[in-house]
Amino acid sequence: MDPIGLSGGLKPYGKKGGDPINFGDPFGLCPDSLKKGGECPGGLKDDEWDAVEATYSCLSTEFASRLQSMLYAGDVRAFDLGASELGRRTEAGVPYRSAPDQIFVNRGHASGNFFFSPRLGFVLSHELGHVELFKGMTPAQATASYEKSAASRTVHEAGAALIGQTHYTCSAPPRMP
Repeated sequence: MDPIGLSGGLKPYGKKGGDPINFGDPFGLCPDSLKKGGECPGGLKDDEWDAVEATYSCLSTEFASRLQSMLYAGDVRAFDLGASELGRRTEAGVPYRSAPDQIFVNRGHASGNFFFSPRLGFVLSHELGHVELFKGMTPAQATASYEKSAASRTVHEAGAALIGQTHYTCSAPPRMP
């Protein structure tokens, strides 16, 4: 069951993507066997790993499974963009120029480490939309696709938003300042 109980909504098995049989993690911790230098795959800390796993309850089974696979493969990564104003406003992103199949989450967000934001699941769902749109592309192809024009970026963002919203099953949290 979800360790926060019904406080997270009326899906008591939601932490496991609604499938507690196939998504087993009784303690919600990064397995020690996956740790390198004391960190979870992707450079995440245990509490950041837990925060990502807690988002499964608001994702479709397909997206929860995909996110879990990415998490275990180290393709959900932490980064800190707090040094610039733009960086402090960035919640998460897909680094399409170098790794269009990874999601980076900002530890240096203006409101604090974004892994602990109530918007994390919603934003991860949107970023999974980008990963879906970049599927099968090399970094060069993803860059060309996204940066072709302002219109192509707008269409890509709208596509990622639509895919993300389709797979996000909770009500969308308000945007942070």
